[in-house]
This record gives sequence, structure tokens and C-alpha cells, in this order.
Amino acid sequence: MSALFDQDARDRAQRSISETLLVEASAGTGKTTTMLGRLLFLLTTPTPEGEPPPRLTEIVAITFTERAAQELKDRLRARLFATVSSVSPAQPGLVQQALNDLEEAPIGTIHGLCARILRQYPIEAAVDVEFRVAEERTAAEIWRDVWRSWITTQFHRSDLPEAVQRSVELGLTPDDLHSVAEAIRRFRMHPVPEMLGPETAAAPGEDAINHLRELLPASNRDTRGRTLSEKRLATVERVRAFVEALSAATTQEDRVNRLLQPLPDSSAAELVPVLTYVEELRTRYTHSLIAGIVRWMTHPEEGVLAAYARAKDDVACLDFDDLLIKARDLVRNRSDVRRQLQEQFRAIIVDEFQDTDPVQAELIILLSQRISPLDDAPALPWEKSGVSPGKLCVVGDPKQSIYRFRGADIETYSRVAALIGAENRCHLRTNFRSHGSIIRAVNAVFGQPGVFSSPDLPDEARMFIPAYQPLEPPAGTQEDTEARVLWVEPATGRFDALKDARPVEAALVANAVQQVVAEGWEVRDPRTGQLRPAWWGDVALLCRRWAAAEELEDEFRRRGIPYRILGGKGLFEREEVVRLVSLLRALEQPHDSLSVIAALRSAFFGVSDAELALAAIADASSFDYTGDRQDALPETIGRAFALLREVHASLNELRPSEVIEFLFEKTGVLAAYAQQPDGEQSIANLLKIIDEARRYEAGNSYSFRGFCNWLRTLRLLNAEESEAELDDEAGGRVQLLTIHKAKGLEFPVVFVLDLGAPLNNPPNSRKLIMAGGNASSLPRCGLSVKKLPGGASFRTRDWEEVREADRERESAEMTRLLYVALTRARDYLLLPRVLVTKNATWQNLIESASDSKEWPVWQPRDFAASQSATLAVEHARGISAFETELRRFEEKRRNATQQASRPRIRIIYPSSEHPDEPERWTDESPTLPAHGSPEDDSGRRLGTVVHRALQQLHPADLSDVERVVKSEAEEEDLNDEELARATALVRGCFSLSVINRAYSAPQRWKEVPVTLCEDRNGVRNIIRGVCDLVFTQGNELILVDYKTDRGSPQDADNLKLKYKPQLDEYVNALNVATGLPVAEAWLAFLGLDGGPIECRVV
Repeated sequence: MSALFDQDARDRAQRSISETLLVEASAGTGKTTTMLGRLLFLLTTPTPEGEPPPRLTEIVAITFTERAAQELKDRLRARLFATVSSVSPAQPGLVQQALNDLEEAPIGTIHGLCARILRQYPIEAAVDVEFRVAEERTAAEIWRDVWRSWITTQFHRSDLPEAVQRSVELGLTPDDLHSVAEAIRRFRMHPVPEMLGPETAAAPGEDAINHLRELLPASNRDTRGRTLSEKRLATVERVRAFVEALSAATTQEDRVNRLLQPLPDSSAAELVPVLTYVEELRTRYTHSLIAGIVRWMTHPEEGVLAAYARAKDDVACLDFDDLLIKARDLVRNRSDVRRQLQEQFRAIIVDEFQDTDPVQAELIILLSQRISPLDDAPALPWEKSGVSPGKLCVVGDPKQSIYRFRGADIETYSRVAALIGAENRCHLRTNFRSHGSIIRAVNAVFGQPGVFSSPDLPDEARMFIPAYQPLEPPAGTQEDTEARVLWVEPATGRFDALKDARPVEAALVANAVQQVVAEGWEVRDPRTGQLRPAWWGDVALLCRRWAAAEELEDEFRRRGIPYRILGGKGLFEREEVVRLVSLLRALEQPHDSLSVIAALRSAFFGVSDAELALAAIADASSFDYTGDRQDALPETIGRAFALLREVHASLNELRPSEVIEFLFEKTGVLAAYAQQPDGEQSIANLLKIIDEARRYEAGNSYSFRGFCNWLRTLRLLNAEESEAELDDEAGGRVQLLTIHKAKGLEFPVVFVLDLGAPLNNPPNSRKLIMAGGNASSLPRCGLSVKKLPGGASFRTRDWEEVREADRERESAEMTRLLYVALTRARDYLLLPRVLVTKNATWQNLIESASDSKEWPVWQPRDFAASQSATLAVEHARGISAFETELRRFEEKRRNATQQASRPRIRIIYPSSEHPDEPERWTDESPTLPAHGSPEDDSGRRLGTVVHRALQQLHPADLSDVERVVKSEAEEEDLNDEELARATALVRGCFSLSVINRAYSAPQRWKEVPVTLCEDRNGVRNIIRGVCDLVFTQGNELILVDYKTDRGSPQDADNLKLKYKPQLDEYVNALNVATGLPVAEAWLAFLGLDGGPIECRVV
């Protein structure tokens, strides 16, 4: 076998353990295999100083994701098992020790390492010993609550900072202030206040006014001596009037107001100097106001960030940034901790280092330094310190740095590379992934002058534009003559406008995908490496933004093309989830006609617009379903209203997850979605909402209203929750994903979408921008809030310069993002081209490569006219047997999953569950009025107060009833009317004969907890509850349970049927626990009209 082009570099990366290394591994070059080789070599090789090899628990391996960490562990375990029998006699013990250490080894993400360090040193780090890590969504919820409380408190203060007051007077809204606070929170690793400078808000002085006068045109002629036109002369006069009005202002406030008044937008040469200076004066003032706002928000005690930190402390949690900052500060500022960790971790390997940020890099370098001296001095700045030789190996590819939006900073990578030194850098360039023709195409595009770094670039630009290292095919690879890089074009020609091109691109790609599968293009099987015809699952569609995929999804649905979305962030925007949220809101707010109508029109009820119109004609325009409607409603609406009434009446008794499950069962909505082309995805998304409900309940929250508010909050926060992922082991679905999600993956057939879209983001897409910075200077910071009503921009002084610097960095990242996209392809790279582009686009960049003109243009045939895309492909490919086998496989998997998901232990609370009822939800089951209002959960709180008061009182002395009830009512926040009712219910209870019997008995017990374990249908049930009152009668027990349901005396029989299963469970539990028979069981209905009623159940 021929040696690889970069074999020396690979050997060095795996076996050189005496030098610090930077391994630049280009796409598809097998960096994970290289990391594994280095790990194994470290574990089995003594150090150059003759010390024993490090244990696996002494080696830090940092990956970008938890999934990558688990994959690394799995592959390492397999290699260790394979190594046991092949190592030298002295080494089997080392390998076995590594296997034993594997699960405890520090292999994981940088956030996992930080959490590990903080848990090891909680006192030194000043964190809660049992802190938990708040996921992004949890942190966003805490932040939202903190912001609302903080901003409300601040605006009620009499000493609100002047900069804030003035900004609000000029037009800043609470939403504008929130956008500033959110930007600061996102960049709180950076000292934003120091970067903005001091607050010096002041109106322009006389010197500035005089300078404006000097800049005004001295005559009515232009710079070339020509007389100004009437229009230009009018513009000049407006500017002169503006300056005079500014000069005439008598107060600072008036002068600022006039400074921010509208000015004509003119590019006339005679006005450019004065207009430029006016803009400078404006931004000086708004910059100072912004600096004041930032200092207000970042005040160490009273700022919103301080309030956010206290809120996290209250619930003992840290967000992801906290983990990084606190771990970095601990290691940097505590020499004793730094020394211990440097001794503990003998080797450090970092993967995907190009996507690190300054705080992560600083922590890694600090841990990699020579062991610190025994003193209390903080560490030197990391960029000026050395690294212990052989301790650190970082692996990355600067050409694949694509996570700026998450804080990744390629300039930090460049600074670490400079620290390590060019002599300690090795390049992996042999690509094992792609066919040779794809490799040549990638080199042709990115090897052009000016695409990546070149010697003539300024030093600052080379920090974020890396040099290009050409990919090489494995040695001995045969030349591939088949066309594998193709332009895909529509037969109708190309378009000029992006909006016109999107639907055409969707149809074009759908046709191309169908033809690839129908013709069975030959691909290498990802598992076996053998050649076979392409399946749906071999095709990946990569997009930069999800907006580019919306038209494509619609096209795939119309044609019945099976697909799945990987890592989409749109769960709460999916149509089926939006409809479910509308239905839940209709249950929570029955008078919300819009939600009720949305629920009726959804797949849950399928009411047509014509039927809704009939209902409106029948005077049902309010669509209030709670009353006993006698309108001539269409049958579908009548059935829907009946179900809505039934569920609405039971909201206080059911957990949110139970409500959703019941709705799914009764409406048959899952079956309805199963008939749609992408129905399996919709069903999975709906089932994921049940998981969300259970997650909400896991926090001991069962309020239906609270859950609905929680869902709405997640939508408002734009919670980054992906759709439910569908298993696709058999390759039955086309894969649609963003390029960022595709990072680290590979696919036999790749389409890169939206090549003709502009590269840069819209100008106002971000509020706060960081650019540049190095060891001796902070990054430049720019912040833009909004356009004020007068047209002036509320922004920092150097916003334009910072934004321009940021655009350069963004443009460079867009080039790297395209590199990642093109290098995902293994067998075919297909480039849809539907636009005639003029601006900077990926299409222009690709077309500028000379080789691209030689790539074939493919116009796929039109499959849209086919009766069914799937049938057409089955006919052409004869894959119906495969589809049948796929369905059989998925059916087996579903059955196995259902059986495995059945709980082996079930905890039952009889007060809320009736497991013995053959069918809890039946049309014949009584519909009972829920006690209290479902809107505010007052019924539950009223019942709690009554039960607690009865536990404390004795019928022999009722003088304390009002005091006891009032005390408990304050705990539950009852209003005066509810307090009076609770008092009446307590007094009424003591008038019942069974209660008097209890207090005459020789023994009685209040609030008796009971637990009973029993097996039912192979499930261990643990039944838990609390008996309100138990007393003895001879050798028998009497049980009493209080109920505070509202209703008429005629409802007593129905209520008795409702609660009998609960009492049966209590009776059984008392029998087993005490060995005494329960002779009687009573229900004391305290809340019925006309006074309390006692009913014997047993």
C-alpha cells in the first residue's frame, strides 16, 4: 500500500508526545482517527522523561458536542478491546486500566470540563455545591422573568439615571432597552462598559455650532462655481435653517432636540462636510447615552445582570457562560487550584479548536502551562505565557470555523497558533471522504487567489482569513471519469429575482432528487463501502438558512417525497404545534373566539369554513362552548363543543400531559396527520409536546393555565427547540438540514441550496458587534439601537467602522461555510443554479473558478406530472420490496418501543387517578362542574385552606376558626370572598354527625399518609395518598374524606360515583397497613348549596 501524501504529519500528530502540537486537519482527513491514535499512544507509552504513561483519567479530551464525545468514547473502547491481545506483555494492564477508567475520563465538551472543575472546587469558585446546569431555554426563561421584574422596578424609581430618562424621552421603548440588555447578556464575557468608554452626554457647545457655520456653503454656487438649481438651493437653505435653529436654542435639552431633528438626505458635494459633522455630533451624544444605559444595566449590585446572577443563585444553577467564566476565573486567579489541576491533567487534546472563544482558549492554555509556582500570584496573560512541551495538542481546521453567532472567534485560533509556533504545526490533507473529481472541484474553487489568505493581505486580515491547504486524494486512487460535480438548471432558463427563483429551485431540486433515486445513481454504502443504487436517505439538501427550505418542504409534501428535517429550530412554529397551542388556549380561555375558531378549523376537529359560517348565521358568533347550547349548530361543531366542555370541566383534575393525550385519543388527530405526506414528522412533533408537558410537570407544576403560559413563553422567546427527530436507519427519507448542522457529517449525494442569495446579513440584524482585538487591546465594540422618530440613528460613535470590520469577518466566514458545504459530499455534488447573479454570492464565487465552466449542466426531467412521485420511483427502481421491508421494520420497532416504554413501576395518587375504572373517559361518564375556576385555580387553593384548618381545629373549641382560616388563607392568597367561604365550609364540617362521631371515638388520626404496593398486569403500582380523617369503632376503622366541590344537593350522587374509586384505594391501603377492617367510608361534601352533606360509600 502506498504511503499517504501526509503520512509524516499523521505519524507526528499521533506519536510526538514531547512537543506542543497544532494539527490542522482539513475536511475528510480522518482527524478522529488521528485523535484516537494519539490517545492510545499516550496511554501505552512512557514519557520521554521515563515516567509511566498517564491514566485515561489524567488526559483531557475536549470535543465540540456531547455526541462527538460519546462517539470518541465508543471508538476508543473498541480500539482498546482490539488492542488488549496485540500489545506487548508489559502493556495489557495499562489497556485494562484504561477500559476501567473510560467512563470516569474527562472526555466531553468544554462546558462539561468546566462543570467538572467547579464541582471539584465549589468553595474556591463560590458556587453552590449542588449546582445544576441551566440549558439555554431554562436560562432564557429566568432572564425573561428577571428582566420584567427589574425594568418595572427601575421605572418606578425616582433616581433613574439621566441617560436612561433622556433616551426614553427621545423615543426608546422598553423593547429597545430589552434588546440592548439581551445583547449585553450575550456578550457578557467582554467588558462592554470599558469598551464604550465614559459617559459624557452633553449638547453641542458654541465651538461646535461655529464649526457648523464654517462648513456651510458660503454662496449659492456649487464646488465648481455653478449656480445651484432651485431644488439644491432649497436643500442648502434647509440646512442653514437647521444650523441657525441649533444656535438659537436656549437650553441644553432644546439644543439636543433640535440636533436630532430631520435633515435632508443629500450627496451634494457642498453639503457633505456639514452633514457629516452633524452626524458626528449626533453619534457623540447618542454614544454617551448608550454608555450610560450600559453602565446602568451592568451596575455590579443594581444592574439587570446582577439581578440575573442572583436569580440563578436562588435556584442553584449556572448557565453555559457562567461555567466558562467561573472556571476560567478560578484557574486564573487561584494559583493553588491552577497548580493542582495542572498536576492532575497530564495531557490535553482539543478537537474543533477553530470554533473556540477567548475564554475557552485562556482556560485551555492555563491548564497546559508548566506547573505554577507555590505563590498567590494570578496567572500571566495567556498570550504571553508558555505551554508545557508535549502537554497540549489542538486539532482544528480554520477553514471550517463557522460558529461566530455562538461566540466562536477564529482570531483567537490564530493567536493560539502563533503561541504554539509554525514549527509545531502539521497539516493533514489526504481526504478519504470524497471522490477525486469532487476534491479537484473544491480545490479549484478555494485555491483561487483572494478566496483564502495570501501574502499580500494585511496582518489583521490574516487573523481571520486562513491560508488554503489543498486537499489530496489517497495515494494510488484511480482517476474517476464520471461526472460527479454538476450544475443543476431548469429547462425554463434562469431568473433575475430571488423571489422568483425560490419556487423554481424547489421544483428543480425535487425533480433532481426523484431522478437520482429513480435511476439508481451508484453510491458507496456508508457502512459497507460497497457500491449500490442510491436510496432516498442517501440524499442531503444543505441550506444556509431555513427560509430557503420552506418552498422545498411544500414541494416535497405535494409530491409525496419522504424527507426528514435534522436539527430544525422550528418546533413551536410547525403548523400542527401552532394548532395544538390554539386548542389548549381555547380550553383555557373559552371566551377567546379566535382560539376556539382556530381549534375548530384545525385537524383536531376539521370544521370547514362553510360550517363556521352556518354557525355564525345561527347566532353562534361568540363561539362560547361552555353553555348548554340550543343553537342549530352543524353536527361537527356540536360534537366539538361537547368535547371542549367535557375537557374544560376537568382541567383542575388532570395534568397537562393527560389533557393532551385525551385530546389525541378523542379527536383522532394523529390518524388524520398519518394520512399526510409528512405525517410521521407531524405526529412526532405532537408527541414531543407531550414530552414538554411531562418536563413541565417534573418541576411539580400541574396547572393547566401555567403550562399554556409556558408554551406561549417558549414561542415568544423563540426557543431553539428542534423538531422531533425521526429514526431513519433504513435510509427511507431525504435529509434536509442546515450547513451548520451538517458539520462533521457526510452524505453520498449533496445538494447545496440557495447559491444565489446575498452573502451578508441585513444591516440591522444585530444590535451589538465585536470586531478585532488582540493581546494588548480590547475588541472594538459597536452598538446600534434604532432610528429615532426624527431620523437620527441611536448608535455608538464608531458603529459604521465596527460594522464594516464585522462585514469583512462575516464575508470570510461565508466563504468558510461554503467550504464546509461542498466538502460534505462523498459521491455526487449537485449545485442548483436558477439565478443570474450580479452581487456577491456563492454562485459567483464558484463560477469564478476556471474549472467550473467544464462541469456538466444537468436538466432533470419533470416528475411533477406523475400521479405519485413514490409510485414513479418504485416503478423505475422496483424498490417496493424495500419499502415493504422498511414498513415491517418500523412496525416491529414501534411495538418493541411501546413494550419497552411501559412502566415497570407506576406511582398512583388516587385523588387524581382511578386506575381500576375500565374506561375513564367514556361518553357516559358524568360531566361534573369543577370546583373553583379553571382560570385561576382558586378551587384547589380553597380546598387546601379548608383541609389545613380542619387538621388544626377541634369541635369542642371553635373560637379560633376565623384566626386559623385567615392564617392559612394568607398562605394561599385567597381574596376576602374566598376567605369567607372557607370559614363557612370549616364551620359547616363540624356540624356533620360523622365528624362528631370521630371526635367522640377513643382514637382518631388526621391527615394519615398511606402507601400500598401491588402488582397489576405485570406493573408494580405504588399507591400513595392522604386520608383526611380516620377513627376507631371497636376493632374497626372509619374513614372520612373531605371534598369542597361546588354544586347543588342533587349532584351528590354523581360526586359519590366520581370519588368512590379513590376511597376504595384508601380502604384497601388501610386494610393492608393496619390489618383492621374498614367498616365505613364517608365523603363529607362541604361546598354544596344549602350546606354540607355526608355520604356513606362503604
